[in-house]
Amino acid sequence: AFNALLKTLEEPPPRSLFMLATTEPHKLPPTIQSRCQHFAFRLLDYGEIYDRLKAVVGTENVDADEGAIATLAQAAEGSMRDALSLLDQVIAACGAHLDEKRVRQVLGVVPAELLAEIMRAVESADARRVLEQVGQLAAEGYELAHFCGELTRFVRDLMIGRSCGAESTLIQVPTEQRQHIGEITARFSEEDLSRFFNILLRAESEMRYALVPRFHLELALMKMVHARRLASLETFLSGLGNVALPGKSAP
Repeated sequence: AFNALLKTLEEPPPRSLFMLATTEPHKLPPTIQSRCQHFAFRLLDYGEIYDRLKAVVGTENVDADEGAIATLAQAAEGSMRDALSLLDQVIAACGAHLDEKRVRQVLGVVPAELLAEIMRAVESADARRVLEQVGQLAAEGYELAHFCGELTRFVRDLMIGRSCGAESTLIQVPTEQRQHIGEITARFSEEDLSRFFNILLRAESEMRYALVPRFHLELALMKMVHARRLASLETFLSGLGNVALPGKSAP
């Protein structure tokens, strides 16, 4: 098949232009690649999507506050097509005035302050408050699997903020959310955040096929609440090296 395509590329029909799209360019033979121009597409940065959405709402005479545009830019996750599609949806639902609270309700996006509040409850080992937050989310109709994904991304941003600083370009969030990240990262160590990240990644995977996703989310949050009380395996093993065995003198 590639040999037949090569012949067509070498002797194309008049006024024809071929475009080959693939996510696996390494599987194309060198004979094909050498006759093509390569354009590598990438996910867009948060700032690029935000600026474009702001220009679009201005052109369409839609009154949108910064929080609403920021929510849409985050929900797009690097895709401008998805960002414009989500903008169409919220305009259809909300009309010509978009505020952050209403946009979050339409998209099912949990407020950033709630994510920060859950992490503060985890830091204070307040299991009751964590479980009550999950109950509140379920009562308000939020999709818990989606919430778990949002919390996972939030913890990921905390981990990046702890290692690289809250102003790092690796964190794609609005300026006001960076303040939350800077405040919360000071409460945890890198080891804590890495452990939380691992717990949530596993819970997010399990919730996709669970009959009762809420149970997996609650279990994951309880693990996070008590994770800081448990000594790491490395700490335990290093402590064993200082324990004198019976019949032997300590080094």
